[in-house]
Amino acid sequence: MDSKTKLKVLTWLQQVGLLKKIVEPENFPRYCRNGVLVSDLLNKIAGKTTAIKGINRNPTSITAINANFDKVMSYLREFPRFSSRHLWAQNLIIAGDENVIWGILDDIWHWHHGKTSPFDPAA
Repeated sequence: MDSKTKLKVLTWLQQVGLLKKIVEPENFPRYCRNGVLVSDLLNKIAGKTTAIKGINRNPTSITAINANFDKVMSYLREFPRFSSRHLWAQNLIIAGDENVIWGILDDIWHWHHGKTSPFDPAA
């Protein structure tokens, strides 16, 4: 993922109130590996309705982390216009694959803004 896209995503996360300040792009992916930040983002952009319920906010096992991502990915799969490129890649996100982490966040940005990701396999 290029630095311009990373900065766009980080700026957006700050604008929606998930980050108090923009963090260094190289340090950011580790915050996404347990599913909490991504679920918080989806709940934040859903508005008054809580989109994803029952997230373990302090998961201490891989089972709890997988349960968090099962909820996140199941929610995103409900939307036909959401890019499918990373919808089945939760194991890569958990493992810390930076390209997949940045990719899913970029896909969420495009989806939220009513745009089609240039990387969407269906486009």
